[in-house]
Amino acid sequence: MSVSIIIPHYKTELLAKLCLRSIRNYTNLDHEVIVVDNGSGSDPALSYLKQVKWIQLIEQFSCQGTPIELAVRSFDIGVAHATKPYILFLHTDCIPIHSDWLKWLLGSLQASSERYAVGSYKLELKTPFQIFLKRLESFVGLSKVAREGTHRNPFYIRSHCALYRREVFSELGLRYDTGGDCERDLHCAIQVAGYKACLLEPFEMLKYVVHLNHGTMVFNPEFNMRKRSIRKGKNRIEKFLLSKKVQAIYHNKGLDA
Repeated sequence: MSVSIIIPHYKTELLAKLCLRSIRNYTNLDHEVIVVDNGSGSDPALSYLKQVKWIQLIEQFSCQGTPIELAVRSFDIGVAHATKPYILFLHTDCIPIHSDWLKWLLGSLQASSERYAVGSYKLELKTPFQIFLKRLESFVGLSKVAREGTHRNPFYIRSHCALYRREVFSELGLRYDTGGDCERDLHCAIQVAGYKACLLEPFEMLKYVVHLNHGTMVFNPEFNMRKRSIRKGKNRIEKFLLSKKVQAIYHNKGLDA
């Protein structure tokens, strides 16, 4: 099945190359990639994106608002240009690492005709012990709480890697930019309409994609991240780049053609 992959971007050349070249290397299903740049201006990352032959690049020139607000609008802009029956929101710091990554996501969505969205609340497990605990939860009856949160603090699908049926936006008339808590609002609106927004287990998703969370914020000081968080984020990215397989993809300019 065909998928429109929508990616917001802001001044992150390293992540843009890593994300796009990994998509090109690992995606076997029919797809289109729509990158919405949010005012990168003269940044080298925008020059790179203009050289990638197989993406549709949309530039937001009138960029009023914070980078996060602009990224939110990017998804609706991408949806308006999408032509495929399924829509995947993907951040540049979410990197495919498996040839079946998109097939697996589609299979998760198509497992039920009532599912209109799949994704995760968080996409990180920092230690093997955390993975062990997640697996243990399924045996002691806590998996629902761990996956869906509580009544007072429900989890919802986040935009780092979220797959939707296109009808969510066309037939149901929903938007991502709700003016409020966009991710939570969209998740709830799908359920109110009588459909399911299914939360996937992070340790399952991480077999197919790696999330270098807060990647864009790490490289852009205007986000005002704490120095400690920036340092940890850069270390996380550098560690990921140590892999020879990742290095081979990252430096393969042929994947831009």
